Amino acid sequence: MVKAIENYQCSIKLPPSLDEVVAVIGESTTIALINAYGGTTQRLPAMRNATDDHEFAKVIGKEKLHQLINAIGASRYVYIPRCADGLRLKRDREIVKRFSDGEVVESLAREHSLSDRQIWNILKKTEMDDGQTQLF
Repeated sequence: MVKAIENYQCSIKLPPSLDEVVAVIGESTTIALINAYGGTTQRLPAMRNATDDHEFAKVIGKEKLHQLINAIGASRYVYIPRCADGLRLKRDREIVKRFSDGEVVESLAREHSLSDRQIWNILKKTEMDDGQTQLF
């Protein structure tokens, strides 16, 4: 097993079970894996089966899949958590940032399939990365 990179800070809160995955393939690729397979247990393929056509390779790319197999092991089962709270917080922070940058509530609501009331609620309650609460 590969030791997680020390002092690595994710932009979202991920469970400790994903530390090794993030250290090997990076945060954005791990989030793509969560979006595709979150809440399920998946079996990593044998290296010879890790081609461009493999379902994992279509999501994270063949090179990242090879890195993951080398770190965790071929034919191993890996649980990929949903990380709903962390992904929601990331979405909410993005909404606050984009609103602060001048984007209107209506377009944010449409893009995220939320009501404008929900966008206003997010703007009221979401803390920014610097730890300060947005005031509206």
